[in-house]
Amino acid sequence: MIALTLLVSLSGPAWGQEEVCTWPVPQEALRQRLTEIESALVDLNGARATAMLDDLTYQTRCLDHAVDPADLGRVARQVSLLAFYEQDHDELAYWARLADGTVGDAPWSTELPIPGRLIEVLDELEPATTSRVEGRYFAPPKRGIILVDGRFAAVPEATIETQHLFQVLDKKQRVIHTSWMDGTLFPDAWLTDEATELEPPSWYVEPAPPHTAAEDIEPVPVPVPLPVAEPVPTIETPPDPLAEPELAPIAAADEVEDEPQLSFDEEAVVADCPWKQVRRASATGREVSVNKLAFDVGSASDQDAFRKVLRTCGEYRAARRFSRWRDAKKKLQFDARTHRDRMVRALITDEPTRKKDRVRRGG
Repeated sequence: MIALTLLVSLSGPAWGQEEVCTWPVPQEALRQRLTEIESALVDLNGARATAMLDDLTYQTRCLDHAVDPADLGRVARQVSLLAFYEQDHDELAYWARLADGTVGDAPWSTELPIPGRLIEVLDELEPATTSRVEGRYFAPPKRGIILVDGRFAAVPEATIETQHLFQVLDKKQRVIHTSWMDGTLFPDAWLTDEATELEPPSWYVEPAPPHTAAEDIEPVPVPVPLPVAEPVPTIETPPDPLAEPELAPIAAADEVEDEPQLSFDEEAVVADCPWKQVRRASATGREVSVNKLAFDVGSASDQDAFRKVLRTCGEYRAARRFSRWRDAKKKLQFDARTHRDRMVRALITDEPTRKKDRVRRGG
C-alpha cells in the first residue's frame, strides 16, 4: 500500500531544498489537473491518483489567483477518498472538514468510486470547532487581503483539526503568499499584536457559500383531492395447503453490486509509460531522447505531448523543468539551457522522497 504523501506545510523543511516558483499556476491548469486525478480514480488507479495529487498539492504554492473554494473542495474530497482507502482516518478527517467548509454537502460525482462506508464515516465525524488566536491580528499589505480557503478572513480564526489554505493578496489582487496550514497555525509573518479591524477591499467578490442539502429540496405541490370511488368487494381465496411455498428469486452474480476497490500497485503509476527505467537522457532544441526513444519537441503540440508522457511516467519534476525550458526558449531567455540541463538530470534521478508528517505549525 502506498502511503498518502501529501505536503501539508509547503514552506516547511519536509521537502528539504524547495524549488522556487518560476511560473504561475493558473486556475485552468489547476482544474485540468483535478480532472486528470478524477480520471485516475474512475480507473481505480489509486497509485497514480496519489502521485498526481501529491504533486498538485505541492504546486499550489505557485497559484496565481485566489483559489475558488469549489476547486479546493475537489482537492479535499480527492484526498479524503484516498485516505479512506488507505485506512488513514486522521488524514481523512482533516481534509473532510476542509471539504465540508468549502463545498458543504454538494453531491459527489457519480463517476467516482465512492464506497457507501465512506459516506457513513463522513457522517460520523465530529462537527468542526472554530477557534480564534487570542491577542493576535492579521497584518495584510495595505489595501490587500487575507484569504482562508478562498474567503476573506478578518481575524485569525479557523476550524481546528482541519486542513486550510492560507493566501495573501496585495492591492492589485496579486497572490504574494500561499501555503497550507493546520487548524489555526497561521504563518507568523502575517500576524501582529496590534489590534486591527479589517474590511475586505472594494474589489473583493465573496464566493458562493458551501452547498446545503436544503438547496436540493424541491417544493412539494399541494395535492388536489380526488373523488373517492366506492370500494369493490373482494373474495379471498383460502390458501392451498398442498401448494409449494414461493421463494424469493436469487440475484444473478452480475446483479450483485460490490464496493469499488482502488489499486495501489506502484507499477500502475507508470503502466502506460514508454520506458521502465531511464538509463540515459539527452536533449537538443527540437528533440529529447530517453534511452533509445526520441521525442520531437519542436512544435507546441509536440511539447504538450511530451509533457504528458513525462507525467504519465511519474516524472513530475522533469515535467516542471521541461515547462520552464519551453517557456524560456519562447522568450529567448539566456537560462533556457540551464532549465534543459536540469530537466535531463531530473529524468535520470529518482523523484524526491517526501515525508508524510503533518507539520503542526504555520507555513
